Amino acid sequence: MALLSKREYAAQMRVSHTAINKAVTAGLIPLVAGKIDSAAPNAWEERRREVPTSGPVLNSKADAERRREQARADITEMEALRRKGELVSVKEVQEALSALITQVQATLLLIPCQLGFRLAVTNDVTACERILDAEIRAALTELSQWEPSGSDGSGGFEHNRGGIGQL
Repeated sequence: MALLSKREYAAQMRVSHTAINKAVTAGLIPLVAGKIDSAAPNAWEERRREVPTSGPVLNSKADAERRREQARADITEMEALRRKGELVSVKEVQEALSALITQVQATLLLIPCQLGFRLAVTNDVTACERILDAEIRAALTELSQWEPSGSDGSGGFEHNRGGIGQL
């Protein structure tokens, strides 16, 4: 039975003295007369063995070659998907969504300006509802035709209904 101080045990295990103190406090490493029996099994060492190492371990040149070939194949596949338009960057998606949200906001904010005079002269609630419904549906139809990349590379519309309020 080899009894070691906490510092000696930490050096043997190649960890910090603090890590050993925490393990002792947590009850993972038992003490014998204030020292650690390095020959006796303990829960802390068992836990350390269970933790996988981070990242792949390359044991040979063949492993390295296999990983390099797999990486090349992955890059080739992603490039093919990008060319087909099936893979886009997060930045492109964010830019497209930003353009769409801006267009939705502009379209919806124009409705009151375009309809104010027409609604002001209409005393019939049903007629007001029809006017509003038609304008909102026209705006939604326009927005549904939005394409994420216009001819200039920014978001835009393939088909424009001629402006809001044109019923």
